Amino acid sequence: METCYKVFRADLLKSMNLMSKRFGIEVELAAYVAKTRARLFEIPISYYPRTRLEGKKINWKDGLAALRHLVYFNYGRSFNDSFTNLPAAYRPDTSTNPMAHRD
Repeated sequence: METCYKVFRADLLKSMNLMSKRFGIEVELAAYVAKTRARLFEIPISYYPRTRLEGKKINWKDGLAALRHLVYFNYGRSFNDSFTNLPAAYRPDTSTNPMAHRD
């Protein structure tokens, strides 16, 4: 999730009511996609992390912020607050899973 490489269908991304600044956007995007019926694909990438000398400044506070974002965007935002004009193809099937469309 935290590699910053993501591709979305434009109609899905435009329907998201994004509000994060900085790295919270990574968690927000993942949480919103999880609320939909969008198909996810993982494609392997080559990743070589930077060292502190090269500019890597992440620490434990960033981990706490990510955890806070996970809880908020998964449980603190309703489906209706998360999307505007979500195309029908992405709407969860509430007839088989009543928790999929919580408000």
